[in-house]
Amino acid sequence: MLDLEDKAFLKTLRMLKIVTRRFFRGQKVGQRRSQQKGASVEFKDYKDYNPGDDPRFLDWNVYGRLDKLLVKLFHNEEDLHVYNLIDSSQSMLFGSPSKFDHARKLAAAISYLATAGQDRSTIQTFAQGLREQSSVATRPGHVFNHFHWLEKVEAGGEGQFGRTIDEFLVRHKRRGAVFIHSDFLMNDPVEESLRRLRFNKYEVFLVQVLTEEELAPPFSGMFRFVDSETHLERELYVDYEALETYRQVVEEFTGGLESFAHRNGMSYVRASTAVPFESTVLQFFRPVKAAGTTTLAAGAGGQ
Repeated sequence: MLDLEDKAFLKTLRMLKIVTRRFFRGQKVGQRRSQQKGASVEFKDYKDYNPGDDPRFLDWNVYGRLDKLLVKLFHNEEDLHVYNLIDSSQSMLFGSPSKFDHARKLAAAISYLATAGQDRSTIQTFAQGLREQSSVATRPGHVFNHFHWLEKVEAGGEGQFGRTIDEFLVRHKRRGAVFIHSDFLMNDPVEESLRRLRFNKYEVFLVQVLTEEELAPPFSGMFRFVDSETHLERELYVDYEALETYRQVVEEFTGGLESFAHRNGMSYVRASTAVPFESTVLQFFRPVKAAGTTTLAAGAGGQ
């Protein structure tokens, strides 16, 4: 049974908070700045006054020295809404620990770090569309409600990714970062749906959760394989050559998703259930410098 209030889990979350804070050099996780005039926290620059600019932000001291009308520009900090979408289709129940349990841990950690940075966070499951949704968390104390909620949600049924994203775009109008925790073993293509998220100005983070048995099966012989979602069956003889072919197909599948993510401005991490969840989370919080700031890592590599 998943226990997100286990002392070891909470201790790891506190460690992640310290490490990611160091990466951001004191800036809030997910902190964004927008260029606005006035009513803000930090002076940025000047611009020439144009008719229509708010005269309250004219710098009269500069006018007295230079005889020139200049308007002050400021940085305005904005909170980010972090969405965690967890695949709760039947295939996610595979493995020990299951992919579903691992995905829930990852979502819990990211939600905790988002609220530690004073950002908003929600978690929602999906399969044939969106399913249950948590409450909105805005500070670390709220995420314990997320933990309780995550411990109770269940998985089952087929996955329909296109329908899920269509429903998400209709229901959620506040732009933000979307972490999608899934094995991406879908019957429908995911690429076009992911492009729609990017087109609608969401930051997209793909967390492909797979077991070591799926990545490198440790068996050989005659087996009956059953699709956990469609229940289709097939008997196959598995030998060394078949395993090598399978591994190549898996690498093409995961590598193709990673390449797609990079080409389309998304981040990607392959999350093995055999690897501690914190190692996966840290891949998204590598320091990436851009225009003098440090932000979430874009295009993070797989494990």
